[in-house]
Amino acid sequence: MLSRHQYLWTAIFITTFVSTSVLGQFTCKDFLSPKTLMTDGTRLGTIVYPLAGNKYPPNQNCEWDIETAISGSVVKLKITSSNLQDIDIRGECSMDYVDIFDWKYGDRDFLGRFCGSQSGQIYESTGQKMTVQFTSNVAAEFSGFSASYQAVEERGDELDSSTTIILAICIPVGVLLIVLTIPFSWKMFKLYRQKHTRNTDPNQGQGVQLTENDNRAYSDYSFHHAQLGLVSPGERSYGIQHNFPPPAYDSLDYSNLPPQPPPYEQVIKEMVSEDRRDESNT
Repeated sequence: MLSRHQYLWTAIFITTFVSTSVLGQFTCKDFLSPKTLMTDGTRLGTIVYPLAGNKYPPNQNCEWDIETAISGSVVKLKITSSNLQDIDIRGECSMDYVDIFDWKYGDRDFLGRFCGSQSGQIYESTGQKMTVQFTSNVAAEFSGFSASYQAVEERGDELDSSTTIILAICIPVGVLLIVLTIPFSWKMFKLYRQKHTRNTDPNQGQGVQLTENDNRAYSDYSFHHAQLGLVSPGERSYGIQHNFPPPAYDSLDYSNLPPQPPPYEQVIKEMVSEDRRDESNT
């Protein structure tokens, strides 16, 4: 039967074993985790773990909460150096690694993870708080990592301002172009309609005014065609197909025609005489 002292030592051993084996992975040896870091944006803050010259112990879980009290600002973190256990055979950071979390509206969202010798990454929160969490397993130990942080103006506000400026410029310019384009487009449309109407309607367009001399010449032309037994152009029915061929040249009757046309001078003199006669009658 165990004595009172044996019961006490047994309880201490069990408590120590459970704390070491089960809860040990949730401890941080160097400080009370999570550690809160404030930034006002005037200077860079730094995170160095572990202290220079040391190697981090196994089974560590350390957290840093970086916060800013400046309204409209977010937390920007840059990884300046990293010497952690490298990726596993699957190419993943599953042994020693650092996780970055974003806080907004009370929820913690995963931003990214790095391990090995990865450095130079930049992370930016969407709210006024960011969490950096370091985790190590029971295997090898390395020299750790370092990072810098600072409060910066929220990038979303800058994008909104730029968008507002672009809209303020583009909307008036677009409206002005539309106002100037409508009259020009309407005028071009009217011109197109007029041109299209002239091309499709044979009654439209500028007619040719025939003079009295033109009419007389056309009458003479019709007279000669009648003497030959031909149909004058004015008597043709356009659009009607004829099933008979035109007359042969040697079948035309030239007996009614004068042997030769009158001289040009005689025709002109007769036309002038008729014009003077008509003027004297009027």
